[in-house]
Amino acid sequence: DDTSSPLSDTSSSQFHKGEYKVLVRNIALLTDLMSEDLETLKDLVVRLDALEAYDPHVAHDMSPISNDLAQALAEAKATDDVCGPNSEESNRAWDAVDNVEYNGKAYTSPQVSYRMKEKAQKAHHQYSTVLDPPSLEAAIEAVGKIEHLARLVNIETSRIAGSNLSP
Repeated sequence: DDTSSPLSDTSSSQFHKGEYKVLVRNIALLTDLMSEDLETLKDLVVRLDALEAYDPHVAHDMSPISNDLAQALAEAKATDDVCGPNSEESNRAWDAVDNVEYNGKAYTSPQVSYRMKEKAQKAHHQYSTVLDPPSLEAAIEAVGKIEHLARLVNIETSRIAGSNLSP
């Protein structure tokens, strides 16, 4: 038994279309505002990555990383890889990093799965610096993805500009 009327479906659809246009326009505005800063960020990260490749011990030689921080970082990055950077597990792992770094606490591993520990040992177990090459490469890739999003949003903004909705 469908109790919704065609009129309410139409107004709901119109509302969603208007909201869509507003969201696309706002994303376009933000990506336009960020474009110069993103280019600068990407350039800086590329330069840092090149410096690390040329002299892999530069950061470590300035101040060696503690074993506790190295272990906390390894598990946090492995958790990102396995569970995703926005997961609850990842947030807990990064909280553990903060506790080591900012609160001076000894590292105690959050409840992590064997799979994450194994991934940490394989991929992230040799920390001599916080800003390791995989992190820098991931940052460069993330900036590239935001730049691609900006292109897509600009295309979508142009595409929907001719529609008769005016939010």
